[in-house]
Amino acid sequence: MSFDLFEKNDDFQYDPTLYTRWDNPSDSSGSESQHADRLGKRFAGLLNQGATCYLNSLLQALYMTPEFRQEIYALSEEDLIVRKEEPSQQPTELPSPTRPDGAESQPSVPKQEEPAVEFLSSMGFDDDLIRRAIRKFPVDPDNSRRIDWILSGAAFEEIDDTTPQAPSGQIGGLFDDIIEEYNPNAEKSQEKPKEQPQQAEGPKTIYRQIPKELQRLFAYLQYAQVNSLSTKDLTVKGFNWKSNDTSIQHDVHELIRVLFDSIERSLLGTKSENLINKLYRGTLAHQIKCLGCGTLRTRNEYFLDVTLPVQKFESIRESLTAQFNETETLSGSNQYFCETCNAKADAQLGVKIDALPPILVLSLGRFEYDLQAGDRVKNSKRFSFPTSLDMGPYLVSPGSNQQYSLFSVVIHRGKSALMGHYHAYIRDLLSEVHKPASNDTTVENKKDDVDGDLMSAEIRGDDGEILSDAAEGWFDFDDSNVSPIPTKRIAQQFGGDLECAYMLIYRRNDLATETANVVPVPPKNLFDEVHAYNAEVEVAQREKEQKARLVHFIVSLPPMFDVNLNQKTGRWNVDHVKCKTAEEDRQLQLKYRKQMSIDKTLTVGDLKKLIAEEFSGVNETPAATAMQIDFIGSKLGHVNLTGSLDPSFDEIKIETIPELCKSSSSATALLAWDGKTLNGKSLEVADTKPAMILNARYYGTIEDFKQFVDVSIRLEFEHTVADVRKKLAEEVGLDSSVPLSLSHMEYSRLVDIDAFNDKRPAFDVFTLDSDAIQVSFEQGVVELEERLAYKDFQYRRTLLEIFCVRFENGVERAYTVHLPSTARVIELKSDVARQMSIPEPSRIRLSRMMTLNSIGDVLSDDKLSLKEAGVTSFQRLFTEVADAAPEGEFNVRFIFGENRSTKKIDRMFHAIVKLDWKIKDVVQHFVELVSASPEASSAGMADVKGRTFRLYTADAVWNSPQRLIDDINLRVKHANHLIEADCLLWLEEGEEPQPGAILITLELWTLETSDTEAAGPGDCFTMLPLFPIEASKRQTLSELKRKILTRLMSSEDGAFKSLVDGKDFKPEDADHIVRIWHQRRLLTSNDVSLKKQKIDHEATLGIQLFPLQSQPSQPSEGRNVLLFLRKRNPKLRCYEHPVECWFQAPSNQHEVLPALLQFVSLQSGMP
Repeated sequence: MSFDLFEKNDDFQYDPTLYTRWDNPSDSSGSESQHADRLGKRFAGLLNQGATCYLNSLLQALYMTPEFRQEIYALSEEDLIVRKEEPSQQPTELPSPTRPDGAESQPSVPKQEEPAVEFLSSMGFDDDLIRRAIRKFPVDPDNSRRIDWILSGAAFEEIDDTTPQAPSGQIGGLFDDIIEEYNPNAEKSQEKPKEQPQQAEGPKTIYRQIPKELQRLFAYLQYAQVNSLSTKDLTVKGFNWKSNDTSIQHDVHELIRVLFDSIERSLLGTKSENLINKLYRGTLAHQIKCLGCGTLRTRNEYFLDVTLPVQKFESIRESLTAQFNETETLSGSNQYFCETCNAKADAQLGVKIDALPPILVLSLGRFEYDLQAGDRVKNSKRFSFPTSLDMGPYLVSPGSNQQYSLFSVVIHRGKSALMGHYHAYIRDLLSEVHKPASNDTTVENKKDDVDGDLMSAEIRGDDGEILSDAAEGWFDFDDSNVSPIPTKRIAQQFGGDLECAYMLIYRRNDLATETANVVPVPPKNLFDEVHAYNAEVEVAQREKEQKARLVHFIVSLPPMFDVNLNQKTGRWNVDHVKCKTAEEDRQLQLKYRKQMSIDKTLTVGDLKKLIAEEFSGVNETPAATAMQIDFIGSKLGHVNLTGSLDPSFDEIKIETIPELCKSSSSATALLAWDGKTLNGKSLEVADTKPAMILNARYYGTIEDFKQFVDVSIRLEFEHTVADVRKKLAEEVGLDSSVPLSLSHMEYSRLVDIDAFNDKRPAFDVFTLDSDAIQVSFEQGVVELEERLAYKDFQYRRTLLEIFCVRFENGVERAYTVHLPSTARVIELKSDVARQMSIPEPSRIRLSRMMTLNSIGDVLSDDKLSLKEAGVTSFQRLFTEVADAAPEGEFNVRFIFGENRSTKKIDRMFHAIVKLDWKIKDVVQHFVELVSASPEASSAGMADVKGRTFRLYTADAVWNSPQRLIDDINLRVKHANHLIEADCLLWLEEGEEPQPGAILITLELWTLETSDTEAAGPGDCFTMLPLFPIEASKRQTLSELKRKILTRLMSSEDGAFKSLVDGKDFKPEDADHIVRIWHQRRLLTSNDVSLKKQKIDHEATLGIQLFPLQSQPSQPSEGRNVLLFLRKRNPKLRCYEHPVECWFQAPSNQHEVLPALLQFVSLQSGMP
């Protein structure tokens, strides 16, 4: 059964037992408006509120899960109500309950949570923190969320009700404000509420906002006749998000855990309170087997998703096998204490899946922490996954329900783990939009054009399974855009720098029979709400369509214009009348110019009648039956009458004339007159009749737009467009009766010269004395989009337009080249060489032109495509002609840079270097070239004897030095990453560098000495720049400290001298006086070289200075950790100045956390 729920049918009655399966309509023709009927045609998308793509992807996956949608729909109005309060039950202030002894009572803990209290108490947590953690996370079987909340510091931040919510970016904070009344076992808050404004009398209903808004959103997604919907009601009313929360992106893996927890809490006390556990919860079995006695002990743990490592594996099956089929042997010092043996023994430790959920969520561990980078990075390697997955091998006891099918793929787009975009591939299980058929055809999608080899005829997925071209019910949910995709598109998400799969959702196969293609139906109140909304949409759409049918005109009468004969062209120049005063001009326009609108489905005759009515009181108004309408344009500074509508057009509809319907928003200028005289002057053609040459392009009968013939015809002044058709046909040997389709390039767009234009003078359509191809033609009457000229035009639009600039005798000349982005660099050089009449393209050297016409890097690899070489459209390339370097040599460029003793020569030098040269030979050669240049004498460089120079690599964009080449005896052939063909170098006068030399920038770090008024702890240091210092990578940290201290003590600079004056500093004590930080890391290994400590050229180091008598006490043994503690004052809402202290960590890692908490408590004075 198939029908339209929203068609006007007064007999239709809502039936809550009716489940409708939507079929694709046989006729999909019609306009694709924004509010087109979506039922049976397309899914609705979700609008991105700023950075909520991660939320949209997950919400669409939940909506497309029939079981989840049905459970949400099954919630009745009574289920969604938490409580109803009468006005007398709404006090403005609640007193804190007290015990009989006058002390404030502590909220009790539910009896079922007593084991959790005992467990958390054993970890040393405060009783108050434990009670608050249990109230905050009432459902937390393994106490992991409670422990994370306490250790994160958020527990201390929330002690005071004036403390702002957790900083944005911690996703848990997004759901902290959800109503606690969802949990019937949770204690009500005993704190005084903030004073509320006086409310109107009447009962107040408190709802479970999350399921209520989910139910409402799902109903709109299913039935609303719009292309996309907003999630604002859900995020604001359901999640209590603030405006800035939607502009911060979060990890979708973190979101699914927090969202499931929030949904579960919001459903407590309803018939659907086990929804999340019923669909998504599974059980892991942690097993340990004693190898002595064979005793097997198992500890079960619930899970809602499984995280699979990606780094060392090629597929999901390999990762599952490593995680659930491989065991770890505990032996040696890591032996297991077996209670059966009553002794330590070797044991095997492993994890198996004890129970599988109906819907299995697998999160791929693509975001990893990089110790060197100090942040999370994304691993985009190939990691394949199947569409069908057998989970039997990973179970403790394999059963019958272990076969799963892929249902959704959540994809992360972007190279960074810190930013990017999420979208999801989801399958239409209920065939709500997709109609399954054996002859399913490929879904047309423009993205396929750029997929390359991956979109070939046969794509194999995991374990060699073939993924087809057919859509098979898969859709790409990308925020507001939802489009069908072929199944083989999934294989592209195995890996890649652009985007790759991040989360997989599988469904147990037996769920398909339970669902039985039954589409859930929402409650009647929501059904009626969406029905009313669609009625409003239909009215708004009808008004929009009516408005879209209107075309607007600015109609003028003849008194608005003046005419003068142009003696050169023999044509009349039409100009606007020039008035003496602004008031005179205003009065003229009020009388002879009016703006009007008309439905474009009416005829030209109706337009003439409207004009006659609007100007009925004006004597110069022609009668509607004798009226001629001309289009008013502008050409060469004059008014240009570009076309006429004489009485023969009166029965033609306006919408069939493109010139009348160019725009629905702007108005078309028209002249209404008798077609003979303007202001009493008869527009007759003068005796002077110029001629013009029209260049045209003919596409023959071969269906290839690259096969064409260029022809030229002569046009006389009196020729019309119809004459152009006849002349073009004769020029290519066709009979004049053969119909031709003419296309004209106009303002970078291709327009059709149809029969309406045949009466127009050719001189009004085409440009006089133009060398360009102005018209394209081919045989037959062909629609514009189907013509070879249109295909050629579209192809040329994809070409890059590149300007190769060359200075010839001080004059800039640009050679324009049009090539596709797939063309090679050598093809670009060949085209330029052809235009410059140079036979050898290899002599052409192309460099990027940067800002202010500076010269950037050279396009040196001829084999690269223009896209790979980074060449874009409208880019300017500096063009030079240079001889190719002989064998064993290559070309380089260098800049003579300024320093304290010399001036910079504003010129880039070219040189040829030999592979066998040493760096010092290269430097000497460069110096000779500089001294021989005309600019050398003015810059004081004519005599270079006795001077030393150093060579740097250079940044081709900013023309600035980068890395110092410190080994002057290194040969060029061994300096591949420093000197190579067409590279840019920097020559500068200075001392001869030592091997391993690097330049380091120093900053003075001092601890904050005052309280900081801030919402967060902020930085502990104040940083002041010092000076750069030259060092060697071979130096130890101790030698660098001594060098820094010696430099400070010998400095004449007053600011630096004040740091050491009056202090008993000695260079030999530098190891104890100077403390060095690198990238927020304290360097403590004094005897290790700078190279091993990863200190490179242009590194920035922070230093602290400590007199010997004020040295911080540091434990001599054990693992020592330097801590900076900042105590927060919740009343003043600020952080006290930091306190520095050393923490000696225990050797047993299980004792570290309790010891750290105790140490921080002692140091801060907090319990």
